[in-house]
Amino acid sequence: MMISNSRSLALNNRFFGISSALAYIDRNFSEEIFMTDVAKAAFMSISTFYICFKTLMGVTPNYYIIRLRIEKAKSMLKFTDDPIGKVGSECGFSDFAYFCQIFKREVGMTPKKFRIRNKILF
Repeated sequence: MMISNSRSLALNNRFFGISSALAYIDRNFSEEIFMTDVAKAAFMSISTFYICFKTLMGVTPNYYIIRLRIEKAKSMLKFTDDPIGKVGSECGFSDFAYFCQIFKREVGMTPKKFRIRNKILF
């Protein structure tokens, strides 16, 4: 019984830690994110954080951040007229070419083509 309670407490602490890490990532997605800072937000060592994050989220923290940034970029491309370079920059991509490369890999088309096909007109 005591072992079960210990495991349950450890699991709850890990859920809380990953939840804290997700909040940190969401607050800082537009900035350069260091995994050491995210692990600190999760109250875990870097190795424990990577293992727990991958286990609970199904993806690595790095890939999660990329997907979050791409989703934010998609929204900006739909709802703003901001230049594509500015969209990438505001979503945490410091290099325009890298933003376009990752966007195309994840979405299947360039940011420009995505905007043309999905622009919301008011």
